[in-house]
Amino acid sequence: MLTEPSNGMRRMGDERDIVVVGYEVEKEGIIKFKPVYEAIWTFMKEKGYSHPITGSENIEDLYWERWMPAGHKEQHIWWRFRKDINKYIGYFVQINWQTLLVSPREVAHKGKKVNAEFIDCIVRFEFILQFDRHDLFKRSLGWKMKRLFFHKIYKDELNKHKQELYDFAMELQRLLKHLFEMQSDIPAPTNFMPPMGYKEP
Repeated sequence: MLTEPSNGMRRMGDERDIVVVGYEVEKEGIIKFKPVYEAIWTFMKEKGYSHPITGSENIEDLYWERWMPAGHKEQHIWWRFRKDINKYIGYFVQINWQTLLVSPREVAHKGKKVNAEFIDCIVRFEFILQFDRHDLFKRSLGWKMKRLFFHKIYKDELNKHKQELYDFAMELQRLLKHLFEMQSDIPAPTNFMPPMGYKEP
């Protein structure tokens, strides 16, 4: 029977959890936050990701907000995703949203006033390749030979999946930059959510 790692997510200090890439994207300006948030969630769902423990579409592990005396809002939102590639390899993704100075604004769009928000939005990403997530090798001779296994026998396979996860990380970064109307050297993936949440694509 397959067993889950102790925390169901990332195994801190375990060499079988390999950080492939991490980055952050920051946008300060007028944004409709909810449509951007929903577009990233929909993209992850369509790519086959779900919550690491429950397997459900509810991937929000933390939602925290507070209103400041000056009248603006701050938020911290943590998302956790996993996608199993096979019984040995899975991809783990964590996305942490932080918003600062959130305050309502009105913007002109096509001759009409549209409700939006002024936000300093910081989105932090980490992409982790998880090997032997179910401890299959840990209970076998393969675990005793792990150094040989990691560095020689499975090296090409791990490198292939590292590249695949890295490419996905860059695709997601391009999508978020597109939604934030930020410059990117490579076109964003196809998306039907208007940039900034209120403009036409």
